[in-house]
This record gives sequence, C-alpha cells and structure tokens, in this order.
Amino acid sequence: MCIRDRYNIWCEGAWGWRVTDSWLEYGRSGNLRIDKQTISTGYNRDGNFINCRFAAALSGSNIELHGPLYVHFMGNSISTANQYGVFNGGYYTSFINNWIESNDLDGIYSASTNAIIETNYFYGNGRGVSNTCSQITLKDGATRTVILGNTFNGKAGTSRYAISANANATNCIISDNVIYAHGYVIPIIYNNNSTKIRDNIGYVSENSGWAGGTSGFTIAHGCAKKPSYVDITPSGANPISYSFTVDNSNITVYHSDAGSAMFSWKAEI
Repeated sequence: MCIRDRYNIWCEGAWGWRVTDSWLEYGRSGNLRIDKQTISTGYNRDGNFINCRFAAALSGSNIELHGPLYVHFMGNSISTANQYGVFNGGYYTSFINNWIESNDLDGIYSASTNAIIETNYFYGNGRGVSNTCSQITLKDGATRTVILGNTFNGKAGTSRYAISANANATNCIISDNVIYAHGYVIPIIYNNNSTKIRDNIGYVSENSGWAGGTSGFTIAHGCAKKPSYVDITPSGANPISYSFTVDNSNITVYHSDAGSAMFSWKAEI
C-alpha cells in the first residue's frame, strides 16, 4: 500500500488490508484510489473499509476503484466529492450500510462485475449539475449487480434519477428499494430486459386487482411506464369475448357483455 499526496490512500499492491475508523478528506485528486491487480505491482484484493469518513475530494472522486478484487465498504460516510462519491471499476465489490450524500456527480458510478449495493442511504447526489446525474449509474460492464434495500432521497434540484442503467448493464437486480423526490417522474431508467426490477416503493413495476364496467372501461394500472405484460380474466359464469389495449397509464377493456362485466387483471413492466 502506498500513501501519496494526491490521494490520502493509493493502493498499488496490497492484499488483505482493513481500514477502520479513519477520516480521509480533502485529497487533491481523490481520497482513496485502488489500482488493478497486476503481476508486476502485486495483488490489490481482499480489502475492507469500515466506519470511515470519505469527504470533500477536491478535484476527483472520494473513492476510485480501477480493477481490484473483493473490496468491501461497510458503514462509511461518503460525501461532498468534486466528482463521484464512488467510481467503481472493481470486481466483486460491495457497499453495505453506507451514507452517500451530496457528491457533485453520481453517488456511485459503476462498471463493476458482480457488485452488491445494499441498504445504503443516498441523499442529494448530483448537486453539481442539477437534475442531470443519478444516485447510482450502471455503465457498460456493470453485469450481475444487485441493488437491494437502499433508500434514495433525491433532494429537490439534485438527482434526476435514483438509478440509471445503461443498455449494456446486464443481468442486474433492482429490488426492495425506497425512492422519492427525484427530478424526473420515472426515477429508474434501464435499457436491457435482462435487468429485473421488482417490489420498489416509488417505482411501481407490477400491479394487479379487480375492475369492471361496460365495454370500453379503463383500469389505471399505476405502473411507472407502459407494461410489457398484461393479463385480464373475466370473472362471470357466462363466457364472453373480450380484448384490451394498454398505454402508459391505463388498460382499456372491451367485451361482449350487454351490461357490466368484472375482470381480474395483472400488469408488469
């Protein structure tokens, strides 16, 4: 491990380290940098940062991971960097129970494979470029990332999205998060159907219920955007023919009953 004046800590060849209860602040280029493991510099892997404060990187990100293996952050405060709270280019990294707040760009900007981002609190990241950045951005290479049980507070005038996932961020899971107060009406944006989004508060990805009426009645499905899957089933004893259309807000049901008919329905993004 090396300590340099540009960064509070710059790891070039370290294996099995643990940093706890430390303050890393005001690094000129960032507060922590961990480089890729190589044969010539040694292995950068198996590191833990617990209950530390990363704050106010002057011209870079609080944390920069450029290819290390198995680096984990638990119970830290990561705030007010000039760029990203975390630039994550590592492999098998985890961020658990951290407070990630008021960084000028994204809270976590990740191209990491097999990352876990769990039970963190994100608040007001993207403050340097209002309504442009996200609390988390998943870029090319961010495969098999799990985003689970986090809270995202956009804080008016800061983050545009809670989570933005690039088209090449594949096979990710975004589940059981609480999301509110972001600059864009749809707080999660993603462009690859291999990413699964379920059971979040503040972003409705699935809904169901019962509804009825005469032919042409509408059901407000409540999903964050137009569902890709809709199923409706009539409940009456007598068979009827029926069809439906769906848009960003409603399911419109047409049926052959002379009066009202009841249907169960389910919609998923």
